Amino acid sequence: MKAIVWATLAFVTATGAVSQSSPWDRANPVNNGKPNEWRSHFEAVDKASGTAYRFTEITQLPDESEDRIYTLVEDTASHDRLVVKQRMNYMDHEASVEITDLDTHETASATSPLPYVSITRSGALDEIHKNPALRSWRVPSITLSVNGVAQTASETEWLSNVTRDRRSSVRKAASPQFLEKLERMRVVGASDSPLFHACGSVLTYLLYNERCRAQDVHTAVAFPDCAFDASFKFSCSEQSKQRIAKAKESGEMLDRY
Repeated sequence: MKAIVWATLAFVTATGAVSQSSPWDRANPVNNGKPNEWRSHFEAVDKASGTAYRFTEITQLPDESEDRIYTLVEDTASHDRLVVKQRMNYMDHEASVEITDLDTHETASATSPLPYVSITRSGALDEIHKNPALRSWRVPSITLSVNGVAQTASETEWLSNVTRDRRSSVRKAASPQFLEKLERMRVVGASDSPLFHACGSVLTYLLYNERCRAQDVHTAVAFPDCAFDASFKFSCSEQSKQRIAKAKESGEMLDRY
């Protein structure tokens, strides 16, 4: 696996539209009544079986000290629902990815330090521009946690057999059903999927087969589905609902709402 600061560049790249002079100028072109938040809805389509998963990715930039991305995930075959929360806390120099089973409330997470000195997003972007080596920074410490049981090791150790006992102790805290859901979700964790960064962190270190590669699965933007979002308790704003209704009438495709 290529050495990366998982989640770090995900956020910085996802918010790459953020300008240094005015962080919100281009970051959120959507007038949805929720400043500094935007959403996209996706479907993961398997050539053989049709749609396998549906997602909504919600990006939130509350201020310069923190970024959050929530991915609402539904397995359309089993109707299992998961929420993936990616968080960049520049103030505390910490990145985390947490996967929660919406029905059973089981959780699996991975947390690591950030390589930046800065305590703001703009400062982190500036450091990356000045020092591209940060893009391949080897994470010195990753804490893997399942339902409150946690173990810490370096990225190199997690990717070797050295931590097999520690990984096993964390896995034992998960139910077989939860692990099965994570195994299935990994199938749609290719680079064009909103789940790519969950695959590059929690799933890589928790599951024994570290690869997250989709074969015949393609993830594509789908028309917004506010009922889907609301079922996860992430309701659309009234402005978004109005824009979606107008787009539906005119046949327009909304890739953000």
